[in-house]
Amino acid sequence: AYSNSVTVGVISYPKRELTISTTPSTYIQTDAAINPGNSGGALFNEHGQVIGINSSKIALEDVEGIGFAIPINDVIAIITDYIQYGYVTGRPYMGISCADITQQYQQVFGWPAGVYVNGVEAGSCAQTAGLKQGDIITKIDDTAITGVPAFCSTAAKFRAMQSRSMVT
Repeated sequence: AYSNSVTVGVISYPKRELTISTTPSTYIQTDAAINPGNSGGALFNEHGQVIGINSSKIALEDVEGIGFAIPINDVIAIITDYIQYGYVTGRPYMGISCADITQQYQQVFGWPAGVYVNGVEAGSCAQTAGLKQGDIITKIDDTAITGVPAFCSTAAKFRAMQSRSMVT
C-alpha cells in the first residue's frame, strides 16, 4: 500500500556509537522511517548516492522517529569479507551467549557484578579457553565488566588474533 515512498531522512548524528545485538558499532542516526519489513533498505544522500543501509530503530513508547543505518563503507567491508572468507574478519569472537547479572541475583546468590555465561559454542575460542556455562565474567584485562554492554564494548576494543576457522 505504501511502497515506493520516500521520507526526508535528516541525518542528526553521523557517527553514533551504539551496541545493537551485543555488537558495538558506529551508525548513522536518521529520522527516516524504519519499520518492520523495511530495514535493509538504502539510505540515500541528496545526490542519490547510497550512504548507508537502514538497520534498526528505537522502539519505545515515548520515542519515535530515531533510526540507525550502517555506514556504506562498513557494509562494503562486511560484504567483501563474507565473499572472500565466509565471515567478517578482524572482529573478536568468543563464542558465548551471556546475560547481565542483576542486583537481585547479586543479593540472592552473592554473585559479583558481571555477565553470566549462558552457553558456550562448541569449537569456539571460549571453549578452548575453558569457559563453560555458569561462569561469571567480571573483568577483561583491567576493565571491570558490569553487564553485557560493558562486556561487548570492552571485547570490541580487541582484534582477533586468528580467523574463526583456525580455532580448534
